[in-house]
Amino acid sequence: MSRRVLTLDHEGLAGACRRLESLCGGLRPDLVVGIAEGGVEVARRIFPQADHCLIDSSRRRNSLKGKWLSMLPVWLLDLLRMLEMRLRRRSSSVSPPVLSENLIHKARRAECILIVDDAVDSGATLQATLQALRAAAPGARVLSAVLTVTRCNPRVRPDFCCYPEGTLLRFPWSLDVKK
Repeated sequence: MSRRVLTLDHEGLAGACRRLESLCGGLRPDLVVGIAEGGVEVARRIFPQADHCLIDSSRRRNSLKGKWLSMLPVWLLDLLRMLEMRLRRRSSSVSPPVLSENLIHKARRAECILIVDDAVDSGATLQATLQALRAAAPGARVLSAVLTVTRCNPRVRPDFCCYPEGTLLRFPWSLDVKK
């Protein structure tokens, strides 16, 4: 699979979110659940009027890493991202997300729930979130939308995806974004 890296500034992110919204084809979810960090931002942009909740993905961020990364040239940052995707092992396990009482209450009342994230790598976080919400709201239709799937064969594929598989996105909130 060939990979490419795209950098989305705020305008590019807005365009990508509009494309993802159009791919959702008029879907009107009762509840939109954003996976922190990036999924929350994407969710608010594509469904601003929906009832929103947050799932903490418990991914660690290293601010020291971000300070020196942003000083490197973009071509090297792109190369490092592609290398990282080749070398990083697929996550073998993810802790199931802890659903707040408020989220469980909203999910049980919803007919359609949309989980939103910025990117799917291994698919472990999305899979765990889908399972938790389907268990909490067995009568609801639970779908997922992401901007990109970075690897071939993730554990679960989102229902809606904006960019072709293998597209690595650099978001305005990414550690290696040029300021």
